[in-house]
Amino acid sequence: MKKIVVISDSFKGSLSSKEILNIFQEVKEEYLPNVIIKSFPIADGGEGTVEAFSSFQKGQIVNIRVHDSYMNMIDTKYFINEDNEAIIEIASSSALTQVKNNKDPSKTSTYGIGEQIKDAIKRGVKKIYIGLGGSSTNDMGVGASCALSTIFYNQNNKPFIPVGGTLKDIVSYDDSETKKLLKGVEIICLSDVNNVTYGPDGASFVYAKQKGADEAMIKMLDDGLKHLSSLIYNISNIDVSNLPKGGAAGAFGAGSYAFLNAKLKSGIDTILQLLHFEDEIKDADYIFTGEGKIDYQTLKGKAIYGIAKIANKHRVPLICICGLVDSSINQDNLKELGIIKAISISEGYDVNYSMTHAKDLYKSHLIKIIKDLK
Repeated sequence: MKKIVVISDSFKGSLSSKEILNIFQEVKEEYLPNVIIKSFPIADGGEGTVEAFSSFQKGQIVNIRVHDSYMNMIDTKYFINEDNEAIIEIASSSALTQVKNNKDPSKTSTYGIGEQIKDAIKRGVKKIYIGLGGSSTNDMGVGASCALSTIFYNQNNKPFIPVGGTLKDIVSYDDSETKKLLKGVEIICLSDVNNVTYGPDGASFVYAKQKGADEAMIKMLDDGLKHLSSLIYNISNIDVSNLPKGGAAGAFGAGSYAFLNAKLKSGIDTILQLLHFEDEIKDADYIFTGEGKIDYQTLKGKAIYGIAKIANKHRVPLICICGLVDSSINQDNLKELGIIKAISISEGYDVNYSMTHAKDLYKSHLIKIIKDLK
């Protein structure tokens, strides 16, 4: 064994991508002294996207004070690289993990994302990447659009800032000032899912429950997305109803496509291209990857899926170390992707123990795998 490529996503709440890479360096000293370890922290468009970009690009972190998903002021940050391109995470101001109690996607907003976009434009940025994973919102990006000067009107012809629960109250909008503001600016939204805007496979029915919605609220939120999609078509002749990735981040994908003229791309595919990942793995003996949980969503565009496609193309064996491998996952499907092992570090332990001892569990499983490979 001469070379191992390590490219793992974070385990949310327990291990960052960077911490996982540090574990490999610790293990290398004792067990792999003569093996080259080439490592990359990555993300698929969710939390950690800014860290991933800033790890392989030169630039500066911009600290900024914006509104969070409940319109409270918070301190957050985004990244501007040396090519004057901005990288922003929707989770930086509208993260599900920031909401501890009383989660309610009918009341949350993406306004803070718009504030970050506006700040980047003031700094002369002409290209903006937005990572769409991990949001607490279901507002179809109207909050961000409001921060960028789109005006939404209710039935009394009064302007207001809609949230997920009040999308149904929008009767018209004026996005002319937003178009002026964004003239010459390219916005690329990075998504880790392919869900459409609304319906059974849309933002509300698939993701709103984990954001705090019950069945009645899910239906109400979905109706709001459907209403605004119809309005967008009637006013702007833009159809977002069945837009792939339109359902990402509470349908921010669809809203950004309609109001910000954004392009929707695979987060992991975009990052792997920027990393020149294919070139890096051609002489590798193994690739190690992982994320918090492998489940049915993994095979719909998340980090492991994107990495596996390229690994399989070049016939480099792929090993996944994850927090949890869902019981519904068909091991044959993983093998078809070239994944020779999928290890759950939490197997045999409860959630709390696994979260608090994630580093030790990860390290012990890694050492065992390496011993087996020798």
